[in-house]
Amino acid sequence: MKGIIQIGYTLKIDRNTTDAWAKAVWESTHFEYKLQVQNFAESKEFPQYSALLKVQPKAERLPHLVSAGMLGYLRNLGGKMPFVSNNLGLPALPFKNYRFQLIDSHLSDLSVHNISIYFLSEPLVWIETIGEKLLVAPVSETGEYKTALISLGSNLSIDSFKPFDHDQANTGHHLFESRSYSS
Repeated sequence: MKGIIQIGYTLKIDRNTTDAWAKAVWESTHFEYKLQVQNFAESKEFPQYSALLKVQPKAERLPHLVSAGMLGYLRNLGGKMPFVSNNLGLPALPFKNYRFQLIDSHLSDLSVHNISIYFLSEPLVWIETIGEKLLVAPVSETGEYKTALISLGSNLSIDSFKPFDHDQANTGHHLFESRSYSS
């Protein structure tokens, strides 16, 4: 059964990150952490985020504050998820929302800084499954669909699914006819 899906992608960034864009996000969010954590008197005694959380519940708002350090880098993506490409190697999935997670950090030790970003795609029409790949297209009001063939990997999954309704499925008024493919 096909329908409308949203795809989620988790990008984990830590000291072992080698990609230039991800490394810049990592460094920028650490800089922002150093600025924001100074608003907590306990940060001198507890410079590590995980320890600070145990003694200062208000430190829970730090991830939201620290995420400001990556906004410019997100704009540079042009609305496409980083590191998710179609079968031609081109950026393919537009993202609608993201969620920043501050896993841990330290006031003076950059190597402890560990973050993740969860990207959520725009709604997509799930057209077909071809082997291990999904053929999808952004929902379109014009009836023209720009498709992408995407491999689901360990950090990429279907976040939500809304099946075509029963009438669409039985009357052929759904967006695409089902096809069988053999290898």
